Amino acid sequence: MSTKHLLDPSLLPLLDFAPPFQFSLENLQRFRDRGLAAAVLGDAKAQGVKREAITIPGPDCDIPCLLYSPLGWLHQQAEALGIDRQRIAIGGESAGGGLAAALAIHARDLGEFAICHQHLTYPMLDDQTGTDAAPGDPLVGEFVWNRHCNGFGWSCYLGDMPAQAPFVPARVESVKGLPPTWMFTVGLDLFRDENIDYAQRLMAAGIATELVVLPGACHAFQWVPDSPLTQRYIHSHLEALGKALN
Repeated sequence: MSTKHLLDPSLLPLLDFAPPFQFSLENLQRFRDRGLAAAVLGDAKAQGVKREAITIPGPDCDIPCLLYSPLGWLHQQAEALGIDRQRIAIGGESAGGGLAAALAIHARDLGEFAICHQHLTYPMLDDQTGTDAAPGDPLVGEFVWNRHCNGFGWSCYLGDMPAQAPFVPARVESVKGLPPTWMFTVGLDLFRDENIDYAQRLMAAGIATELVVLPGACHAFQWVPDSPLTQRYIHSHLEALGKALN
């Protein structure tokens, strides 16, 4: 069943240049090479960090990584740098949003760092989404990031690790003590319902949570910069972050 008729007309160009990913172990390196070729690395020193190319041993080969280290430890040097330790926000989009949510859980459990806000754009939170156990609404997940992508992505991310929090934020036993949250998701995204469920859990725990569900949009819709939906997202994103940081 196609859901193309539910997609906002301004986003139709996305279907031409961003078809659903077809990941496999055989072609994964090609996707990585393509992403690396398209990446434009900024001036690390200008941002106060050091960038090093390193390798991490993997099960079959060494994995190339970029390691970023602060030129001064930001949290420890907060007073000298004029940084308010009580106004540190974290955030991310898609898998990056899932990592930010995991970091919020880890920081809460560790008890050493204060996170005042988490800013999540259709975050990847639940490894069960799209599986036989939780196939989800058939109206979501057709475009860009589908059920196959999700299963493959979670298997690569978790590897031999157990599917538990904080690695899988949706599996956290309690959300109490997590920071105030801005959750932005869209009507046709595979992650829509897991995002709504997580936001509801936060609300039920008394955590200040703003939930935005934008109709007519799909995963990666911001890749169409001229779309009015993208402009709405940018406005909501910046306004909410500004309020969070006062």
